[in-house]
Amino acid sequence: MNIKGQEAGPFELLVAVVMMGFVLIIGLQAMDMVQKNSCRQQTDKTLEDFKTALELVSKSNEQKKTFLDFPDCGQKKDQTLRMEIQQDPALCSKLCTTARPTCVLLKLYNPSFSMSKCVTMPALTNFSTDSTACGEVENHVLVSLFSEQDIQQGSWQFRNITSAGSAGTPIICAFQECKGTQCSS
Repeated sequence: MNIKGQEAGPFELLVAVVMMGFVLIIGLQAMDMVQKNSCRQQTDKTLEDFKTALELVSKSNEQKKTFLDFPDCGQKKDQTLRMEIQQDPALCSKLCTTARPTCVLLKLYNPSFSMSKCVTMPALTNFSTDSTACGEVENHVLVSLFSEQDIQQGSWQFRNITSAGSAGTPIICAFQECKGTQCSS
């Protein structure tokens, strides 16, 4: 009887090692999924804060500061953020709280996920790059958020320069924190 127990021992050990391997693989996959969900939630909050700052400035003649810093979800160099005017009424109605023919969207692409946020501001909002009208903000450069370039992470300041008596479209100045040689231009 002792010989049979010795023959079964290696097989039982092999089964135990295989089962432990499966448990480890499932545990690692669960941890990866939790990490991705956490990163997505942090990214969503950062994007929401940026969007809220834009909405507040577009509705009042004030200045608003915000900081755009996405968590590390994969490689940040592969991540892009752009603002665009969307002409698709179905997409605008889906992403915005009310049905509308056009809308302003913040669109984030990350290799792991993508997200779009509806910015509740007039689609005809003008982002001025006229430094005479906008003024200056120390260590920041004036940019247009509707440009072909990606919106960069860092410190941002928004200023509404729409004249008080104007019933026209909002004019917003967007200042992005500059770094290095970018500040000297």
